[in-house]
Amino acid sequence: MLKLMTPGPVQVPREVLEAQLAAPPYHRSAEFRELMASLREDLLAMSRGAHEVALLAGSGTTAVDAMVWSLLRPGDRVLAIVNGEFSERMAASAAARGAVVDVIRAEPGGAPDPAEVVGAVRRGGHKAVLLVRSETSTGVLYPVKGLAEELSAMGVELLVDDVSGFAGNEIEVGWGVTALATCSHKALAAPPGVGIVLLSEDAVRSLRARPPGVPSSIDLSLYVEFSGRLETPFTPPLTVLSALRAALGRIKRVGLGNFIEAHRSRSRLLYDLLTKLGFEPLPASAALRSNTVAALRSPVGSGPVVEAARRRGYLISPGMGPLRDEVVRVGTMGDVTEDDVRSLAAAIREALEAPGVGFEPTHPFG
Repeated sequence: MLKLMTPGPVQVPREVLEAQLAAPPYHRSAEFRELMASLREDLLAMSRGAHEVALLAGSGTTAVDAMVWSLLRPGDRVLAIVNGEFSERMAASAAARGAVVDVIRAEPGGAPDPAEVVGAVRRGGHKAVLLVRSETSTGVLYPVKGLAEELSAMGVELLVDDVSGFAGNEIEVGWGVTALATCSHKALAAPPGVGIVLLSEDAVRSLRARPPGVPSSIDLSLYVEFSGRLETPFTPPLTVLSALRAALGRIKRVGLGNFIEAHRSRSRLLYDLLTKLGFEPLPASAALRSNTVAALRSPVGSGPVVEAARRRGYLISPGMGPLRDEVVRVGTMGDVTEDDVRSLAAAIREALEAPGVGFEPTHPFG
């Protein structure tokens, strides 16, 4: 069976998978409320500043849509930072909600300077800024801390898609983030099925006036209301929640700082080894590289590289959209090690050195 080193879902540790085997509790029982209390406590602690958490049945996209539709109103003027496929989707979600969406763009691999964003907000009088913290299509990590602090001081909301970044890169809701969306099946390393929205105190206050025109399944005001009694408004993915509790327990044992550092170490090693083989990092600078998703331009296109990884037992991903045939994306999340990274790089090297390929690596590596 292939080992997942994709941008998600990820290779789930055995102890987390086994946590799903117990019979699911009734979601209006004391047993379930105990489960919810544990999840709530751990996720709020990891968020470093969130006031409430909503757990939805669905993907990271479900969480992003719930955040956007619940916290924006038709007619709100917002600024979307767009530098990849998922930031395009977030902007499109806001437009579908009826918001007036202005866009500030960067080429794939880049990110608009935070000062440029602040200037655009001052000129445009925007209610909120939308950004993808870890752009899964390009491996770019947006420098959110300073921007969040400035926007917070201006009274401007910041809605963050951190689906592929949370728990693998440092972020704090307390920096000035209004709300943050993520999911179970990226760096948290649980199976797919749970969308997660972490809400600041300001966001919870905004939700007290129930947002109009939001489908009940993604209406965060309902989730906040039910969270107060440690329940969900609808039947949740119970077995995945049990697995998520095990995944969060695993992170607690390691320590969040050490957990993030392990992702950083794997990412640095991967970039180092593949750069020596002639790959070009897609993020414009090392400072913009996410710890969780690496994206590189391949000297031979994405197809041969993805196939070489598959033959060695690893599943990685090509690029997205117009980058599909030239970029490879590798996830450093889940139950993978630095030895896996080295083995993957060795498999790619073998493919590049095969007869007929005609490729010379720029540097040797052991």
